[in-house]
Amino acid sequence: MPLVPIINNPDFNVNIKQIGRFSEIKEMIRFSYKKGNNDVEVIKPKYCWITSHTCRRSFCTNEFLAGTPVELIMKISGHKSLRDFYKYIRITPEEQAVKLKKSGSKEMI
Repeated sequence: MPLVPIINNPDFNVNIKQIGRFSEIKEMIRFSYKKGNNDVEVIKPKYCWITSHTCRRSFCTNEFLAGTPVELIMKISGHKSLRDFYKYIRITPEEQAVKLKKSGSKEMI
């Protein structure tokens, strides 16, 4: 028997949204997209947009900013290429500058 219960992706997404709601992550988020020739705009509380993918991306970004070795993060997240990993994480230009300053590197991420 696994130490952590196995849960399918749809159930995980329902549960993580409930956790977000209980945590009062209620900032309203606007999402716009095209449907045919029409512009559609959806406004929902932030917790409604949280998914397993959000968790994965946040984990990768937060661990990267915390200084965890990239190779370890990639092993955990399943990324195969460094190029794809760096495209995947979300860091602001300010966070990038701080990271570069700490590393002493002149190369942009």
